[in-house]
Amino acid sequence: MAQLNDWLEDAMRDERQTSLFDEAREPVNDPEAFQYPDSFSTPLDELRELSRQPISKCTLCGGRSKVYAYKMGSYARVLCWLAYMDTKKSNLPSYVSKSESLRRYHHVPSSGAINGGGDYAKLRYWGLIERMSKDPLQDKRSSGMWRLTELGRRFVYGQATVSAVCYYRHPEGGVLGFETEQIGIEEALGKNFSYRSLMAGYTQNKTKS
Repeated sequence: MAQLNDWLEDAMRDERQTSLFDEAREPVNDPEAFQYPDSFSTPLDELRELSRQPISKCTLCGGRSKVYAYKMGSYARVLCWLAYMDTKKSNLPSYVSKSESLRRYHHVPSSGAINGGGDYAKLRYWGLIERMSKDPLQDKRSSGMWRLTELGRRFVYGQATVSAVCYYRHPEGGVLGFETEQIGIEEALGKNFSYRSLMAGYTQNKTKS
């Protein structure tokens, strides 16, 4: 077996170094198991400071990374659209139960609930949506099919709140922590979007209150 370069040996021994084969920590979909800052090892003050720092370069492998502070924002309207679609059974067989219809995936990119951006996918960092597994035979980055989690359903119906800010390390370093401030669905949507209209299926970019 060929001898490893010195820098690679150092990287493999360094506890701070993550592997390309390590799984990124994703939020848990079970609302009872979904944990907030207490379950993360990095203090909030440190996360806030890291999010203000520019992109950094690893001294061991040369890879670049950045900690981002993602705010829960108006892209939460996708949750309203998913909730609305879950109530529609007109195109489903009569034997499909309500509980089964609530577990369906929907194609978000063609929904009209977004304006071409992919910010809505960040909702998975809060454990609010989950993505259908990609078909390995299709040459696409993602299936585009998403569904609400139980926590996502409770949040969109005003039965739960989530953290206003999520700290996430790229590339795909996983969720590092959350701010303690909580936010509800209507506050997340902001003034430019009507919660009632969105829950009724309205998908234009802006709706009047």
